[in-house]
Amino acid sequence: MSGHCFHCHEPLPAGVDLTVAVDGQAQPVCCPGCQAVARLILDGHADYYRFRTAPAARPTAPPAADAWTAFDRPQAQAAFVQTLANGRASAGFVVEGLRCAACAWLIESHLAPIDGVHEVRVSPATGRVQLTWHPDAVHLSALLTALDALGYRPHPLPAEARQAAQRERQTALKRLLVAGLGMMQVSSFAFAFYVAGDGLEPTVRQFLRLVSMLVALPVLLYAGRPFFAGALRGLRHRRPGMDLPVGLALALAGGASVWVTFSGGQEVYFDSVVMFVFFLSVSRWFEADARARVRSVGEALAAALPASVPRLSAAGPHAVAVSELVPGDRVLVGSGAVVPADGVLVDGRTKVDEALLTGEAQPRPRQPRQALIAGSVNLGPPVTLQVQRTGAATQLSQISHLLERAQAERPPLALQADRLAQGFITLVLLAAAATAAYWWLAAPERWLAHTLAVLVVACPCALALATPTAFAAAAAGLARRGLLVTRGAALQGLARADTALFDKTGTLTAARAQIAATHSLDGQPAERHLAVAAALELGASHPYAQAFAPHATDLPADDRQTVPGAGVQGVVHGQRWRLGTPPFAGGADAAAAIAAPGPGSWVGLGDGGTLAALFRLHDPLRADAMDTLSGVRRRGRRICAELGFRLVRSRTCQASDSPTRARRSKRIGRFFGVTPQLRGIAVKGGAVKGCAVKGEP
Repeated sequence: MSGHCFHCHEPLPAGVDLTVAVDGQAQPVCCPGCQAVARLILDGHADYYRFRTAPAARPTAPPAADAWTAFDRPQAQAAFVQTLANGRASAGFVVEGLRCAACAWLIESHLAPIDGVHEVRVSPATGRVQLTWHPDAVHLSALLTALDALGYRPHPLPAEARQAAQRERQTALKRLLVAGLGMMQVSSFAFAFYVAGDGLEPTVRQFLRLVSMLVALPVLLYAGRPFFAGALRGLRHRRPGMDLPVGLALALAGGASVWVTFSGGQEVYFDSVVMFVFFLSVSRWFEADARARVRSVGEALAAALPASVPRLSAAGPHAVAVSELVPGDRVLVGSGAVVPADGVLVDGRTKVDEALLTGEAQPRPRQPRQALIAGSVNLGPPVTLQVQRTGAATQLSQISHLLERAQAERPPLALQADRLAQGFITLVLLAAAATAAYWWLAAPERWLAHTLAVLVVACPCALALATPTAFAAAAAGLARRGLLVTRGAALQGLARADTALFDKTGTLTAARAQIAATHSLDGQPAERHLAVAAALELGASHPYAQAFAPHATDLPADDRQTVPGAGVQGVVHGQRWRLGTPPFAGGADAAAAIAAPGPGSWVGLGDGGTLAALFRLHDPLRADAMDTLSGVRRRGRRICAELGFRLVRSRTCQASDSPTRARRSKRIGRFFGVTPQLRGIAVKGGAVKGCAVKGEP
């Protein structure tokens, strides 16, 4: 069988023997989650696997029956659900794992047959799903549960942000379509002028001019409206921009062509007008699309928060949507759960993974009265959080604001292009005026054609449009690779970087614990100990639990309890077991047992008095780590790849084992515009100039 999972295409862990039947053949899967989702898809939607162009995302644990019931509350729906005519409701969601057209087909074909669903629209390009349904016929929680069961976890989009983004994209697309259709029609009419020339009958010539005018004027007035508005805005502020010569050329060409159509003359320019508007609209569309992709990164960051959370009250915990939280609320953050808001830990001790915000893959300890940040993951036992900041006030939301600032901030190259364009436009206008004056005196019938030629040919469209479009596209491309650019100058400075610094854990390594060795201390087979450990860790989501998940069997564990700072205990086959730190698992027996195996991160399995087995965990290298480093070297960059870094002025990079220096280097990187998913810093002459990145966000 293949060495990769049939569903998610991740490598198969050692010792895992799980399969699904596909066309009568057994195909391997890596975990029970992939097995369950694959069976659901194969039961009626098997064509998904034939048409998909990318592997599916590895699913999390199957959703609980009440996992999405909080979203049936009117208070929760107020932030993202729109009420439409005929009692229908509509909502948009960012969906995890939506990667190709086959994913879109699977979601549509699975949700559309549900009674009460009116419409399902899926966009693989933006990772969004738009649902329209009848609330009286089906609950929103049922639709979200069905979507989650497929392995696509949904995250609601605020209605206002979704509507604004949709309006901008739809308006730009409509202008582009109107210009494109008008260009094709007017060009077909103009073909007769070019072929027949002066041999065209006067009545036919006049008819074609009238029809061309009727098609070109809507294009000029609707699709060309942004250029006229930009030209007027530049005149009001006395800062002429690229839109001024464009607007002048379009107004002169369109107006003169209308005049010639009714008064008689030799030339009309309707085909040139609509073609010019079309090509400029294409450039504007690409720029708007790049901005939308950067905005979608901010939406993906918001999707890092949980959909609902248990809020504590006098009556006990009850699930509410994260949007319902207010400062002062107390919420329960379970083991492996994502912190839903900024706040302070009031009960319990734990460790949290803040890699999303700091780039640091190592868990950070947290005690009562210490801060917890929205988006971090609780790796320890359940704790109580008192909410201090929610929504746009959280640090996670500030990242989205930094992205918006980067879009508004003009990088040095773009500012230089704007200054050159302004000076150049002034020269173009003077040259056009001189051309018009000369030909008005020399040959009045030719002044318009030559003036338009100067305005159109000399217009610095590439200089003024290509620069911001290139920067927006580059920022969106980097964001998809896990690098968020918050200052335009950092992106421009990246081209001058000569040294790449890589943090090790989570960058060159997978940041996913795996079992490297198993030492049986009681003579029992290692497979039995792995099965017991997996049963104890079933359902947990901290990194060590993920290491044992591939070895899960049908073996049940009862009375499971998490012991803060130590591990987990439970009853398997009538015997009480402990899994965690060796002293917790083996008691006094642990000290002698640990001395033999050697260095590493060890987890013990025992009954509290005697160790039965020891498991050594390790963090493997990413599959593409060596290729990445080789590629950086081939590009002439030097590499530092250790736990910490010291920046020195001798243009060398010295490795250090100090995590403090590593964190300091990361803070320097963020100061120079690389925030927050830091994957490497490029230095030149002792100063940070850019960032080199490889890895997932």
